Amino acid sequence: MKKKAWEHEPDPATSKRTITIFYKINPTRRYIEEGVIKPDIVIWNKEEKAAKIIDVTVPSDFDLNRAKRQKITKYKELKNDLKNTWELKEIGIIPVVVEATGLVKKNLRQYLHAISSFPSINAVQIAAIKGTVTTLKRDLGYKASGA
Repeated sequence: MKKKAWEHEPDPATSKRTITIFYKINPTRRYIEEGVIKPDIVIWNKEEKAAKIIDVTVPSDFDLNRAKRQKITKYKELKNDLKNTWELKEIGIIPVVVEATGLVKKNLRQYLHAISSFPSINAVQIAAIKGTVTTLKRDLGYKASGA
């Protein structure tokens, strides 16, 4: 039976040549003062000595500014740790914040452009809305006819 796309779980670490992508793990595997910090994605470019910490959040309220600030603050210590551990020239935190109804801040475009092969804002909004609908259906006990 074919797996559904949302059931796919990427490997915790994937490497190709000079790029390593970490998924939902702390790449240093060290304890950070504030507890276990596991960003959604960390992309490490060994050749360029650069990394990006990408974390996605879909808040159910309309306080997108607060959600963005929390993401940046949450990963500040990890950012410093990775910069020292991997001797990076550059490291960025990319908060991808989309409200559950698809609402986004104007500056989301600048964050998405910092991601290689960046997704469109529309694609991110549609993914957030589909996730919201799926969650609501599951929580309300929706059963598709014929199932």
